[in-house]
Amino acid sequence: MKRATVLLTCCGDLVIPGLVQSLRLVKEREVRVIGVDMKETALGSYLVDRFFTVPRGDAPGYGEALLQIAEREGVDVILPFSDEESLALAREKSSFEEKGTWVACSDYEVLQIAYDKGQCYRFLAEKGLPHPQFHVVCTPQEFLEAAHTLGYPRRRVVMKLRHSRGGRGARILPIPEEARDALLREKPG
Repeated sequence: MKRATVLLTCCGDLVIPGLVQSLRLVKEREVRVIGVDMKETALGSYLVDRFFTVPRGDAPGYGEALLQIAEREGVDVILPFSDEESLALAREKSSFEEKGTWVACSDYEVLQIAYDKGQCYRFLAEKGLPHPQFHVVCTPQEFLEAAHTLGYPRRRVVMKLRHSRGGRGARILPIPEEARDALLREKPG
């Protein structure tokens, strides 16, 4: 069976060591692993068969850099691991497919919605699908008004950045009594 060449983006990501190990355990065929990252010292750079430093996923030229690597290295599939890289590669999907490389991500329009929490909730609402009550705000005053509309301070309110991942910027605004009890009865941290 033909050897498969897989390109992993974002080689500094914490999932990369486990993914590389999983690809090495494939019994069906030999898997050659190529890695790319904007940092030459990315953790995964030491685990892959071949490594390349590339621009940031949202930088001009990122897609072209990966296209050149994919063509030169005979890459069969690219697995993108950041939102910015997925968006850049989705925009160029057809260029990769013409060269025989499959990019494992959704279409650009789908990713734009999925990676923006405001757009995603609006999309769900428009389609009549389950979604949380939400407000997209731009100013502190709009935030206060939205929090009160959602029931704060009687109810907890969750706030999230529209563009973030890994829980960054997500907070649950506690009910004032809970905050007071936590302050007086719990250890810091």
